[in-house]
Amino acid sequence: MLLYPIGRAEKTKEVAKAHVDPAGALFEGKPIPPLYACVRVQELLKSSYQDNEIDIPNADGKTTLGQCVGITIQWHKRDIILLVSPDLTTPSPQ
Repeated sequence: MLLYPIGRAEKTKEVAKAHVDPAGALFEGKPIPPLYACVRVQELLKSSYQDNEIDIPNADGKTTLGQCVGITIQWHKRDIILLVSPDLTTPSPQ
């Protein structure tokens, strides 16, 4: 889940579902800033979030969250919530 900062009160709102990509040293041939992770944006939670700006535009010049659905971007680590879903391949104890 991706969060987006609101104002100066350090509040955030949930704006998108995303998949965190495995850690790597480079993104689009450039070093990933230490406080950022690569995430693949899966879907926006509301269409009104499509104009929210991303911190680091990608090489194609995409600058808003709505432009980035389906692609990998850099997102600040403090604004990522990791959700654990049950592993459906593991049989339940009987």
